[in-house]
Amino acid sequence: MSTVRLSSETTWLRGRTVGRSAEERATAAPEAVVHDRGQWGDIVSVERVYSTLPVLGLAAPDAAGAKATATFTFSVKGSAGLKLSLGIATFGATATYTLEEGLELEGTSGQSTIASFLLPVNRVTQLYLPDDASEWFERQRYELVMIDPVAPNIGARADAVAKDDVLSRKHPPRTQIGGGSAPVSQKVSTTRELEITAEIALPLSSVEDGPSLTLSASVSGSVAIEVAYELPANVSYQQYWLAPIAGACFVPA
Repeated sequence: MSTVRLSSETTWLRGRTVGRSAEERATAAPEAVVHDRGQWGDIVSVERVYSTLPVLGLAAPDAAGAKATATFTFSVKGSAGLKLSLGIATFGATATYTLEEGLELEGTSGQSTIASFLLPVNRVTQLYLPDDASEWFERQRYELVMIDPVAPNIGARADAVAKDDVLSRKHPPRTQIGGGSAPVSQKVSTTRELEITAEIALPLSSVEDGPSLTLSASVSGSVAIEVAYELPANVSYQQYWLAPIAGACFVPA
């Protein structure tokens, strides 16, 4: 198990697939995910697109010279480790992977960052002939990507966000830190069960407020969360853990 280090300017993206033949089998059976009456024809294009699932956050102290890092790793490795499940909710198509890489966020004074897993799906543009029609037209649909279940390397991205986006996830209890006459450099850690779920709308056309398909995503498992921070002298903060995502935030005392 390794740890991927992210900053707010980093995108980590490795999507190792089972092979082109598996993707061709998936895109050759649109009836599995579309129930409309009609006939599907040639595939025009297959485009890989990514949705995000937030999993790790950090709001660093905003005092001059302060810094912090937040890391999560898997406290239970192997088959009992972190699980990522993806599904096209409307049609019950699902895929589940065991993740083997943790994430680390680094933040300088006042930075707020959220790291997300990148969830891959294929957007398929295909010719479609409605029932009792005589003219073909292009129509979009989505397929789950056939990812190698042994080493999925789903990918991750870190985004700079407004501080409130992280603070809104703070979870009691809080811990008072700093405030003494000397600088503070310390590491704190906790272990807990991570349970994150989301439903993501995937547009089926370019029309605003047009039809969409729902991608369901969840991450669950036991993780070890570690936060390291440095504070200058005579500055005090309250440190909170985050929920439901992993990570921490610092609020002036």
